Amino acid sequence: MLTRVPRVAARLVHHLGLRLAGPLGARKPLPCAVFQVTAACDGRCTTCHVGLPGYRAPYPPPSLHAALHVVRELSRHGVLFLGVVGGEPLLYRHVMEVLGEASHLGVQTNLNTHGGLVTPEVARELDRVRLGYASVSLDSPDPVSNDRGRPGTTFAGAARALDLLRTHSPRTSLAVGMTVTRENRSQLADMVRTAADLGAGFVKFQPMHLHLDQAPGAETAGLPVDPRAGLVPDEQDWPALQAELVRAQRLADARGVVCNARMLLQEFPAVLAGRRTLPCVAGRSVVYVDAGGRVGGCPQRLTRASLFQRTLAELLADEADVFRHADGCAVLGSCYDTTYGELSHLQGRRGSDHARNVLDRARFYV
Repeated sequence: MLTRVPRVAARLVHHLGLRLAGPLGARKPLPCAVFQVTAACDGRCTTCHVGLPGYRAPYPPPSLHAALHVVRELSRHGVLFLGVVGGEPLLYRHVMEVLGEASHLGVQTNLNTHGGLVTPEVARELDRVRLGYASVSLDSPDPVSNDRGRPGTTFAGAARALDLLRTHSPRTSLAVGMTVTRENRSQLADMVRTAADLGAGFVKFQPMHLHLDQAPGAETAGLPVDPRAGLVPDEQDWPALQAELVRAQRLADARGVVCNARMLLQEFPAVLAGRRTLPCVAGRSVVYVDAGGRVGGCPQRLTRASLFQRTLAELLADEADVFRHADGCAVLGSCYDTTYGELSHLQGRRGSDHARNVLDRARFYV
């Protein structure tokens, strides 16, 4: 811990130095990044494009050398928070090295997982590399309903992962991530209660819209209709969903759980109406790197060249158009500015609700 604190302090100084000196030209340093270390997953969840017919991972997993190059490039550009995602990131054989390198550089890390691959040994390794937090996916507080929508993963496996992480990786904060669909829209408060009972300190609700915004790619592009479309809440669902979000936030406050229901009460109407009330932060506060090394503000628009072969500075300069679509992205009309990066939504906010959101995130990360 004593060696960790100076590294984090040095990282903050580096980030502030970039912001003050402006070595990237007009571009600000990037607070948040997401690195998809593998596109493969052993789950076939109904909410995810990996579960669509004909899906296959578009890229082989990167080499250790390539993955560490990504982490170091992101670090040079002032990244403070790095999300490691998949697919299922624990399928990537170098995931511990990636997390360890980020931690060594003073970057806070989080891992999104379905939890089924967490063993006592894995949990101890995550503690060794000082994982900041782990987000374990559950889509219903009812085990039968959850498992029906998440083939290849189980409620029991996620619960066991949370228990193992709490026991063997005590420095890791624990979260439950829930995709909000028409089927589970009345279960948000129950999910907060379940997450608290399982020892999680944070609950993330993600609108199903975000999963549709993540393009399935060429492997499934020939599907005439996305079979997941029927899971998406619409404006007619809003009154019931609004009431459930209020209940969820009240319960979270009562149980001492950090929850983003308050934020979604502000954002969800715009999501349902297919518009945004604020400019997207893609490429400004957060950068996304896919398993092929391509870079962008989001998975929808990525550089042609790979970060595995080039520096981030070169990509930002040579393919700047990729990072300039944020204010007028027609493809992501239903997206909202918390798609990637847990702190990205704090940009540009004002007022008491914003202050509470800042406090929520500070409680969680610190």
